[in-house]
Amino acid sequence: MPTDDFQITFQALKSILERYAPQLKVVSDKPANYYLDTHRIMKNEKPMFFGAVHTGKAYVSFHLMPV
Repeated sequence: MPTDDFQITFQALKSILERYAPQLKVVSDKPANYYLDTHRIMKNEKPMFFGAVHTGKAYVSFHLMPV
C-alpha cells in the first residue's frame, strides 16, 4: 500500500520531468503515473520515450532515457 512518503517522492520526481513538458508530449498525467515522449518518431513509427515516474504497490520508479 503506497504511503504518504510515496506521494511526496512521486511529486518531487514529477517536478523534475515537468520542467521539460513544454518541449515534449505528456502521454500520461495521472495521480500515480507521469509519462513523457519526445516529438521525434522512430523507425518503428512510435515516438521516442523521454521519461516517466510511476508509483507502484511498494515502490516509486523513475525512468529516464539515457543519452
